[in-house]
Amino acid sequence: MEQDRQDSSKGSDSSGEIDLEQRLKYLLLGEEDARILRGLKASFEEISDDFINGFYDHLKSFPEANGFLQDPDLVKNLKKMQKKHLLSMFNAKWDQAYAKDREKVGYSHSSRGVDSHLVLGGFYQYARMGIAEILASSSDSNNAESAESLYPKINALLKVIFLDIGLTLDAYFKQSTVDLEKALEMLWRSNAELKQFAQLASHDLKTPLATVSNICEEILDEYQDIMPGDTAELISVAQKTVLNMSTVINELLSATSDLSMMPDDFVEPVQSQKVVESVLERLTTRAGQREITISVAEKLPTLIAHEVLLKEVLYNLLTNAIKYIDKKPGHIEVFSEIRDREGILIVQDNGPGIPHEDLKQIFSPFKRLNQHQKIPGSGLGLYYSKYLIEKQGGRIWAESKPGKGSQFLIALPLVVNST
Repeated sequence: MEQDRQDSSKGSDSSGEIDLEQRLKYLLLGEEDARILRGLKASFEEISDDFINGFYDHLKSFPEANGFLQDPDLVKNLKKMQKKHLLSMFNAKWDQAYAKDREKVGYSHSSRGVDSHLVLGGFYQYARMGIAEILASSSDSNNAESAESLYPKINALLKVIFLDIGLTLDAYFKQSTVDLEKALEMLWRSNAELKQFAQLASHDLKTPLATVSNICEEILDEYQDIMPGDTAELISVAQKTVLNMSTVINELLSATSDLSMMPDDFVEPVQSQKVVESVLERLTTRAGQREITISVAEKLPTLIAHEVLLKEVLYNLLTNAIKYIDKKPGHIEVFSEIRDREGILIVQDNGPGIPHEDLKQIFSPFKRLNQHQKIPGSGLGLYYSKYLIEKQGGRIWAESKPGKGSQFLIALPLVVNST
């Protein structure tokens, strides 16, 4: 539960004073509870190491927690801070410093992407261990305490745990809100910048492309009959490539205008086979340079989608696969499945794969895998892909086996009788 507090968000607004008096009053947490908790501290200090070791063994049994507990030095440091955190509850010194300490824990968990259920699960472990220790201490004494005398101890423990939960989760969700606002701000800013870029590109890029196309046409008109070998064919291919690039620019410009529309306003039957083939024309050279082959199934379904947006998503998925494949030769396969009334496009690679605990996070903004930190990227590609697919009324997700590659799956409504 405890995370490295030095990682807490520096940009979060944690400078305001917390109204502890109101919180203490609401929980009925007073001096008698403080006296009881201080009296319990010695017995809890004796069992704290065993409890914390057991707690971390429990955490490691869950893949999503085990992923960030691989470094022995980190775990040792976390256990040390966990013990300090636990025992400070029994000091019963509820001042602003105590509140700020709990805030840092919440900010740190949120900024590191630790799920809130793990945070709450940690506090449950505090309660479970605490109640068990109070009951064990009572039964071990010569004069076993009555239920009536045990109640104040258990009650005081639960009160301080709930105080901590409130302080920690307040900061946790405040940081989550800040992250969400930043992501939304970047989304809208990026959309505006994308529109502006596409408008500039339509002029600054299409003009020289048109010039190249015209030159190719003039050369063919004048000299085609005397050109040696495959020269004429090569020039024709160059002219076709230039025209295709001009079409891509027009599509990007159209797509940026469509981003503000609702899915029903622009989706239509789209032949995904043609979309994939169009994307591959832009990627064949790049894949070849990395010794990666790309194979496509013979029949892909016709889907209800927006052609340009689907094309951009597939381009992003295939580009990612080319970028991250760590084997030679590399291989990417594009195929499909039909499930109920959906067509599933699948991009499968033989890359390094994605750890199970990271699969839920890869479509979040700014989330990048640890093994990808040295590879250039913004952490927004999959986030935008998810946005664009959901805007078309579809779904996107990933499946993976570490070391054996990954699959990215796009589900969109299927055109009836489509194959």
